Amino acid sequence: MGTADTIKSGSVEDLFEQVSEMEAHVIAVHAENVDETLAHFSRLCRITGRSIYHWDEAEGLKSLKETEISVPGSRRLTEALRYVLQSMHYGVYVLTGYERQLRQPSINLLRQIARIRTGYDRKVVLLGTKVSLPSGLNDVAKHVVHQRINREKPKLRDGRWVF
Repeated sequence: MGTADTIKSGSVEDLFEQVSEMEAHVIAVHAENVDETLAHFSRLCRITGRSIYHWDEAEGLKSLKETEISVPGSRRLTEALRYVLQSMHYGVYVLTGYERQLRQPSINLLRQIARIRTGYDRKVVLLGTKVSLPSGLNDVAKHVVHQRINREKPKLRDGRWVF
């Protein structure tokens, strides 16, 4: 298994910044709640203008900023990964529900994406509760475990704020 970092944060924004700053281009994110994480990514890209896309088997590759815009011919994982590989723009591509289609052609494309060394950074995030990658990807993918911290509100005790 590739190396794993544990990110404990109260926000998905911290997770996104960590992923954006990594040198790795293929990142497996183990999240407690996939739908919640995806919803936060969607909100984040609308607020910041960052280019974040989501792929799933049912709808293909779509912009999280403008959900009605999708990439034509991207319902197969290999088609979406070819799009990412040929793109000349920065983007974070979050994949969910990819397990059925994660076969050799897709693995080869992910390995090519992992080796990209160009000025425009592209990240492929394999998002799931327990991401299991085939052996052909473990040596090129970075594993990140995101655990949301429940932050309690500080309380005033004896004139001091305590957490």
